[in-house]
Amino acid sequence: MRAESHLKVDRDLLLAAGSYGITLVRLLIAGFGALTIWRGEFTLAVSSVILVIVLDYFDGATFEKSCFSTFKEWRIKRRIADSVSDRIVIQVICIPLLIKSPSFLYFFLLILGRELSISGYVAHEFSKGLLLYPRNVAKLACAMIGITVISFMTLPLGFTLLVAVTMLILSTCALFNYWRRVHESVVSTPLQTYTDKTIQEIT
Repeated sequence: MRAESHLKVDRDLLLAAGSYGITLVRLLIAGFGALTIWRGEFTLAVSSVILVIVLDYFDGATFEKSCFSTFKEWRIKRRIADSVSDRIVIQVICIPLLIKSPSFLYFFLLILGRELSISGYVAHEFSKGLLLYPRNVAKLACAMIGITVISFMTLPLGFTLLVAVTMLILSTCALFNYWRRVHESVVSTPLQTYTDKTIQEIT
């Protein structure tokens, strides 16, 4: 029994560590993608963005398979790490593309507006003690940023505009979904601190 328990702990530690490892790999791949964009190697850049999108699913899924996902403190840390890494990845990819291709400016502004509105709202609620978890529409809206970037590098601007509009529609739906869940939640008193004891999770 003790050996089985030890093996389970080792497995859970590996899964939890693996989820953070995948997040780190995403950041490194994004950095590589930025370098390839700067050098004009858009084929490699597209592959990098695709890998970043795919790994965004696997880091969270890997964490969910560990027992650490049952502990509130670890869930909160994982959610924060995932959100911060997403914001970094987006900027690491988009800024070099903007410098390399000034025509990306319009799409960059759309992406930036989307990021400021959704991330700003989530951060505002977190400051009040509410931690919002993304649902499928929010995850799809985030993935559409990468698809918009890929489309810009490989397809006509007209098609990229359609992709960007789809991203904005999904992002608007995601923002409304966040807002609705906040207002449906029952919060007895305003929460002022960031400690695990005071943060309310809204899944």
